[in-house]
Amino acid sequence: MYLFLLCFSGIHAQDELIYEDKVYIDNIKSVQFKGVSSQTSNFPVIQLNRGKLYFSFDEIGTELYRYRYKVIHCDRNWNPTDIDRFEYIDGIDYQEIENYQFSNNSYVDYVHYSLQLPNDDYTWNISGNYLLVIYEGRDEDALPIISRRFMVAEQAVDVAVTMKSPINAGKNRSHQEMDLQVNSRDLYIGDPLREITATVIQNGNWATKIEGLKPTFKSNGLINFRYNDKVVFPGLKEFRNFDIRHLQFASEYVHSIDLHDYGTDVLLKLQETRKYGFYHTRPDINGSFYISNDDSTVSETFRNDAVDGDYARVIFTLKSKGLNPFDSIYVVGGFNGWQLEDEYKLAFDTGRQIFTAEALFKQGYYDYMFAKVQDGKMDIVELEGSSYETNNEYQVLLYFRENGSRFDRLLAVKTFESNP
Repeated sequence: MYLFLLCFSGIHAQDELIYEDKVYIDNIKSVQFKGVSSQTSNFPVIQLNRGKLYFSFDEIGTELYRYRYKVIHCDRNWNPTDIDRFEYIDGIDYQEIENYQFSNNSYVDYVHYSLQLPNDDYTWNISGNYLLVIYEGRDEDALPIISRRFMVAEQAVDVAVTMKSPINAGKNRSHQEMDLQVNSRDLYIGDPLREITATVIQNGNWATKIEGLKPTFKSNGLINFRYNDKVVFPGLKEFRNFDIRHLQFASEYVHSIDLHDYGTDVLLKLQETRKYGFYHTRPDINGSFYISNDDSTVSETFRNDAVDGDYARVIFTLKSKGLNPFDSIYVVGGFNGWQLEDEYKLAFDTGRQIFTAEALFKQGYYDYMFAKVQDGKMDIVELEGSSYETNNEYQVLLYFRENGSRFDRLLAVKTFESNP
């Protein structure tokens, strides 16, 4: 096992609960939250009174902790609502996560925790935004370990999306713009121009969401969102990725793999910025990731990737041409909830004149991009460039707060691809 991992165990990086996707201690890895329908989608949304969500994470080390969980109902802006818990939850808070397993034959030891929602002890009564919080402790003073957003949708209306050329001519080659239209079917909405709101998210990245969209007009029973130069995103480029399902040989974007007595080092191929590069198609999974161990000698029927996979130290390198040694550059993607975390920050190597970063990743397939922090915000375009041709995955969240209501219903979630 890597010696430096031992010093991480139990250290809290930040104790205050934040209403977003966040990991609060350093030795928590591979957080996944998804439905059963897709291996690659890590955008957790479920239909009210239908389906299951599956949440899991690893904790590096061999010590078992009795973690507990609770669910908090939020408004469309991810602030906690003031409605009573019994109105939106059937169940008791701070239930213990009872499903856990220890890793099998891995260089890096870890404990894998998993949770299914809803379950026999916990379910929800209304639609909307929810925050799942994992705690260490039994009461309101317990320390948060992980927080993750998820959505419970009614799917009570139909949402149609029309991609269009950006109205702003300067964005024609670099951005993607869209109009939205809602067919409310048999649902009565008294004042849709005031009571309906939409949020649009690109590739599950909440940091770049467009929110607070109000309908522009209603016609023939259809609620329309038709703006000029407002519901528009940079197209970005197709994601960089690396495949470490096998640690016995290097895949396409892996330079070399070093297997030694204390674990595995994976050196990725040297990368360069793509801001001024041409658009190139390449397969990706729109910023997501999935866990898989294809080195296992166990047949796929009996293999358990959750505990049969090992962790490797993945080394990123980025050419410094056109960059400042003092630039703040991060590796981001669905694997870390699109957060600017210290573990994934690149440092400038003065000897080799490149930027480098090292982080632990479990065996699997990962999409990622490089992001530069400018004016305190994540800027992906500065390092990756942007093209209207890129295929991105978008989610449209449609909220309804009826006059006099105390919370936002989530009428529908629509997922679509810009250039399938």
